Amino acid sequence: MTGSGLARLLRAILLVRRLFGRRSGRIPAREKDFIRYVLEVGVPSIEPPPLPEPGPWKGIEYIAEGFEEASLVLLDPEILLHLLLSSSIDRVVTLRGDGLEALKIVADTSREYTTPVYVHARLETADLRILAYEGKVTGLVIERAAGDKLVAGRALEVLQSQYLDSIPATVFRVKREWMKWSDEKLSVFIKGLDRQHKYLVATLNHLYLGIVGGLGEKALREALRRMVDYTKFHFRSEEVLMDKYNYPRDKFEKHVREHNAFVNKVTEFREKYEAGEAKLTIDVIRFLATWVETHIARTDRDYGYYFKKIGLATAA
Repeated sequence: MTGSGLARLLRAILLVRRLFGRRSGRIPAREKDFIRYVLEVGVPSIEPPPLPEPGPWKGIEYIAEGFEEASLVLLDPEILLHLLLSSSIDRVVTLRGDGLEALKIVADTSREYTTPVYVHARLETADLRILAYEGKVTGLVIERAAGDKLVAGRALEVLQSQYLDSIPATVFRVKREWMKWSDEKLSVFIKGLDRQHKYLVATLNHLYLGIVGGLGEKALREALRRMVDYTKFHFRSEEVLMDKYNYPRDKFEKHVREHNAFVNKVTEFREKYEAGEAKLTIDVIRFLATWVETHIARTDRDYGYYFKKIGLATAA
């Protein structure tokens, strides 16, 4: 192994130990043992740690602490349409009372679902849009006839000034996952690397669910940090294998440049997010997922076919 290859190996081992702690078990430090680990295991688990339950927003137990951020999802009809599991109505509920009472009805309704829900109602002069998940309202937008949109707290102020007298509201189920794994499209024929890719997809889906599920900024920040650190570990693992098994140098160097560009971009975003200069939105998730899916399906699959050709494949 070259000097740069050894450096990648050591960085990968340190990253996985830091990420998984006791769950990492014994990550082998010797080159040949680590290579075998990447080929056959890849990652201690393909499921990230469970997301924490969001706290209350301004002391209201059935409104999630990430209420302000999740409400932004409801501003873009194109994104909202993409999130729906189906365009067909799942059920109709009746909203009654003042704004908080109506939101409590939606929050209670969401407990009956394993996915987030989107609720739409037509008021006298406005459209009411609500997101809810696991007993908490996570997003709220009121779009008035004039075209202006009130978001989160401002929308709640207006809603509380009205009394809803048996207003029918349609309920739609929302996706729990932004991106789905497909062996047919995404497998690189190496069991350990497929497991790493599945973990990366699951981590992206956790970030997405954290947004629509109303997680607070602290929890989202931690989830984003884990995704960035895990991505670095995964990239180093791939590079160790490509270096070890003489993947064509021009392709290897191009692959590394793609890795570095992506890490730099998401690291820059994370720093801006932590400094309060950027928001973690569905647009960010869409960018991350599109890059990951395209990179695996094209660039990673190329080394997958190379490894398969030289008899290294460990997955069907």
